[in-house]
Amino acid sequence: MSTHSKILMAFIAFFTVTSCKKENSIPATVNSQIEEIRSAPPGGNYWISRQDFPNAVVAACSFVINGKGYVFGGMIFGYRTNDLWEYDPTLNSWTKKASPPFASPRRSAASFVIDGKGYIVGGNIEYDGGFSRETWEYNPVTNTWRQRRKLPEGRYGATGFVINRKGYVAMGITPSYIHRAEILEYDPDLNLWSTKSLMPGVEGRSSAVSFVINNKAYIGTGYGNSENFYDFWEFDPQTNGWVRKADLPGGARYGAIAFTIGSLGYVGGGTYFVDPSLRNAFWSYNKSSNTWTRKADIPGGQHRSHAVGFSIGSYGYVGTGTTEASLPDPHGFYRYSISTASSVQN
Repeated sequence: MSTHSKILMAFIAFFTVTSCKKENSIPATVNSQIEEIRSAPPGGNYWISRQDFPNAVVAACSFVINGKGYVFGGMIFGYRTNDLWEYDPTLNSWTKKASPPFASPRRSAASFVIDGKGYIVGGNIEYDGGFSRETWEYNPVTNTWRQRRKLPEGRYGATGFVINRKGYVAMGITPSYIHRAEILEYDPDLNLWSTKSLMPGVEGRSSAVSFVINNKAYIGTGYGNSENFYDFWEFDPQTNGWVRKADLPGGARYGAIAFTIGSLGYVGGGTYFVDPSLRNAFWSYNKSSNTWTRKADIPGGQHRSHAVGFSIGSYGYVGTGTTEASLPDPHGFYRYSISTASSVQN
């Protein structure tokens, strides 16, 4: 073999070994878009770690405005907080924003977004019996808050959503320590709350979850005065009616997370499981077939309850909450991907 051929063969061998080593050295937690695509399983359905949430928060609430996530309130090692944090998925970073101008830190508030403004409603506070009636509106453009019409009575542990520019707060606990079953509707133009129908056939509940598909809300799980739940119901605000849908697999739970990506709803985590192996289970709901499909489990090792969950574009985000030992987990914030398309967004 000529000297030229030997040099060529050596170069090919070196390039092959180097390329293989590079492909096999992708870290378990990836941050760049290229590495994420290369490490993703076929068809998507995977999680990666993102920037940790700044504090060890339990029972916060969240909302999304103009492609950025917001996390408000909760408890930090037993103390309620009024902090508002903004998450920028492009920079993968958290920024502290203006806190509401009240002296009543709170946890377990409901939240929703109307016309580019975030709303926090109710919550558990340290005075007035622990039940807030307040509604506050956040404007991200001016980074300011203003108070709106109060609820008819205080409540916390409710779930919030929005349909056709109307905000909704469902279920929760009121000052009589009764778990409620009704939905309250907020009209931002009239600055007015009104009472809608009751969830049929069951007692009230708190720490339930909700997501919206095609202008209908899907509400389920939670705990009531005497039991925990795994049922799911479809609420249509146009008819003010309810239809029971397929139960969430894996048994009863409360303090779970939920969000919508595209035409599918997603629910996961929570606490109170008969089968410990399902505590991190993550499910997608298909409205057309009325079926649930198990997806990749929420990472973090131990089960995660009273966390926050929201979606931005084609990604879901889950973080904060409690761990197996019922202590805050300050280190867990994860992004869920449904696709491995070459044009991965942040």
